[in-house]
Amino acid sequence: MFLLARYVSWLTPRRVCRGRRHATAAPGELATSGGAESLHRGPAHIYDRHMLEALIQIVGPMFLVAIALETVSVLAEQWGAVRSPDEEPPKHGALALLALILTIVTPGLLLAHGFIATRTHDQSLLLFGIGLPISAVLIGALLGAILGAVATGAAPLMRKLTLPLDIVAFAATIYATLSTIQVLVQAAQNGGVVQATP
Repeated sequence: MFLLARYVSWLTPRRVCRGRRHATAAPGELATSGGAESLHRGPAHIYDRHMLEALIQIVGPMFLVAIALETVSVLAEQWGAVRSPDEEPPKHGALALLALILTIVTPGLLLAHGFIATRTHDQSLLLFGIGLPISAVLIGALLGAILGAVATGAAPLMRKLTLPLDIVAFAATIYATLSTIQVLVQAAQNGGVVQATP
C-alpha cells in the first residue's frame, strides 16, 4: 500500500509536467510565438519605410532625381576618360572649364542641401542626407572606371555625352536645392550664419 501511494505521488507531477510541456507546444501558442516574432520583425521594416518617406519629404523627391542624374554624369565622365595616348585627347577651353565647374558645383550643392535640410532632424536622416551625394559620386566613378576598362569602344561616345549630362544634372540640382541656395545666400549676407528654414 505504501509503495502504491509512492508510485501515485511520483506519477502525478510527471503528468502535470507532461501536460505543461504539451501546453507549451500547443499549436495555438506556437502561432502566437510566431506572431510575436513577426511583430518583432515588423517595426524594423515599418521604420525603414517611414524613414525613407520622411527623407523624401524633407529633401524633396527631386533631390533623389538629381542624385541619380549625378551618378550617371560621373559614370559617363569616368567611362570616357582618356586612358592611353592613342585615344582622343581631352579638349581644352571654355567647354572643359564649364565641365570642371559643373563637376565640382553639382555634388557640392547636393551635399549642402542634404546637410542643411536634415541637420535638425534625426541623425539617421542626416547620415542619409549627406551620404547619398557622396555615394553618387563614388558609385558613378567606380562603375565608370570598370566600364571604361571593359568597353573601351564606347569611350568616345561617353566623352561627347559628358557635358550634356553634366548640364542636365546641374539643372536638376538647382531645382532640387533651390531652398538651400536661398539659405546660403542669406548666410552670405548675414556673415556666414546659416538659419534653419521653417
